[in-house]
Amino acid sequence: MKLLLTVLATARLLASAELTLPQLLPPDARFVIGIRVRSLTESPLFRDSGSATKSLSEGWLKQAAFTGFDPFRDVDEAWIATLGDGNNPPSLLLLRGRFHPPPPEAGARQYRGFALTGTGQGAAGLFAPLDAETAICGDPAAVRAAIDRLSAPTPPDPALAARATALNRQFEIWGTGARPEGFTAPAGPPAQFDAIDRFEFGVRLTSGLEVSAEFHVRAQADAAKLATSFDGLKTMFQMAMQQNSAAQARGAEAAKLDIQHHADTWKIAFSISEAELQQAIAAQRATLAATLATTPAVPAAKPAPRPLIVTGGEVAAPSPAGESGTVVVTLPRKQ
Repeated sequence: MKLLLTVLATARLLASAELTLPQLLPPDARFVIGIRVRSLTESPLFRDSGSATKSLSEGWLKQAAFTGFDPFRDVDEAWIATLGDGNNPPSLLLLRGRFHPPPPEAGARQYRGFALTGTGQGAAGLFAPLDAETAICGDPAAVRAAIDRLSAPTPPDPALAARATALNRQFEIWGTGARPEGFTAPAGPPAQFDAIDRFEFGVRLTSGLEVSAEFHVRAQADAAKLATSFDGLKTMFQMAMQQNSAAQARGAEAAKLDIQHHADTWKIAFSISEAELQQAIAAQRATLAATLATTPAVPAAKPAPRPLIVTGGEVAAPSPAGESGTVVVTLPRKQ
């Protein structure tokens, strides 16, 4: 029996050896967001974050309730696919990196030969290594459906998969897709952004910071709804550049913002050099340090005086304070 399980596990790994993240995209994915974790953690900006990165990793691990799994060490790429419509659609996380699927005889919960581990508070999700380099995580139904598709492949939306692949080659953080029907942000989006039906964006951090975004509106008439917001964005940027005389003096090194509008599509491009970005970060840290230095310290609260209780009896040393902070002293009785 053990030999049969080993053969089945080997066949499973061989069958999934060519798995790719675009191939694993669900056919009902509405949009996908990707993070090239390895490239991101090796970027100068991310390395400079120091302890903040460690705190982020520890916080993520606590929320995910994984053991022996560090997203910043073991994951190279992560794609988050949102499925279906509605205000809170399920999602599926696709991972490429280094994973260690437990052997079938280890006793882990199995589904079609793949080990399943509960994730998150209350084990609301599932984590499943598909092979040594690929894993999926998310809504239990979405995870099981993804495993089902390994034996009965259902191709994803070809346009979405192709665009995701292209963006993944260019950017460390990216996203593309269609806005789910009935979706609203928790805080309630501005009315002008309700007109957006498709979007994509990319963030590059290998040399400075570059941001590229494209928004498509349902109809050309809806494009006017975005004009006010983007005009305000350009005004704020110009004011910031006027205040930064040092950036103006350097000219080519200064941050750049370009906003273009063609029919029913808006395109935004923003870039800032690594030197300017580091200077901005240093200035922000200096401002924060100065604020903390000038903030008066809150004096420590003085301990409340403990009440003294006197009882008759023999002379005795004061008893230790109890949980209530009361000191009891026993005095001699009259003879």
